[in-house]
Amino acid sequence: MVTDSQTELEKIFMSYNRVLYKLNLMELKTKGGKEITHKDLRQAATIMNKKHPTCRWKQQKYRFKKYRNYILAEGFYWLIHVYFQTEKNIVDADIDFFNIRIGQYEDLLKISRKNFWNDDMYVYELPSYFNRVPGTIKNGIIKMNKATNNLYKYYENGKAKISNTNATSIHLEITLDNKKILLTGDSSFESVTTENLEDFKIIQLPHHGNADIGEKIFNETKKDLDKQYIISDNTGNSNGGSDKLNTKGYRVMNTKEKGLLTLDENIISQNRTITGNLGI
Repeated sequence: MVTDSQTELEKIFMSYNRVLYKLNLMELKTKGGKEITHKDLRQAATIMNKKHPTCRWKQQKYRFKKYRNYILAEGFYWLIHVYFQTEKNIVDADIDFFNIRIGQYEDLLKISRKNFWNDDMYVYELPSYFNRVPGTIKNGIIKMNKATNNLYKYYENGKAKISNTNATSIHLEITLDNKKILLTGDSSFESVTTENLEDFKIIQLPHHGNADIGEKIFNETKKDLDKQYIISDNTGNSNGGSDKLNTKGYRVMNTKEKGLLTLDENIISQNRTITGNLGI
């Protein structure tokens, strides 16, 4: 029989026996499809503690004249939604779990999250960001480069830089009046130049008109003076930095200045004078 006091305590922490009972009650299984045993639970708790030691989800408490192992409620949810789930690999499930939990705390506390990595970073900045020694960062970058064919690493001013995850943005090709338009989202310069930029009449400058990327694209296409560029940038503190981009000599339309941009046959066929920022 479960008492009221036990029910309240289980909102905070549970013994291994109680955790195991609840996991089996929910009919969760091991990766091999077998019933979860004490051995499976101990292994899961060890992995949980290694992956997230600062969360302190696995604890020992002195009860009934001896130290006993307990798992905090947050750790119990992690076991359910990450370790013993079977729909995703553990890394993706782990990321999704924290995104969901962070969102719940944001709603509870009525706060908005901050994106701490809006811009690309130099390699020498990463140890402080990840709180890891440089050797660990270097090994991680080597593995990343092998897995992604150097998609996220590039050099700027002679120093290695790592792009943020926005480099994975897809490209969208649109044909309008037999002319091609390239929409790039938040792609990196290296990703954009996998396309043949000469084929496109209109090109969206990535990452809200990021100055570094925009200037590189200008240099890549500078022989084509008739090409039209578009920028989708925000106003205020969240803008992508297009105000730092020198657009003189290029046909550029920017939502930050003109609001909604309409692309149609008239825009493509217009013979515009090259004077820098040109709105619709």
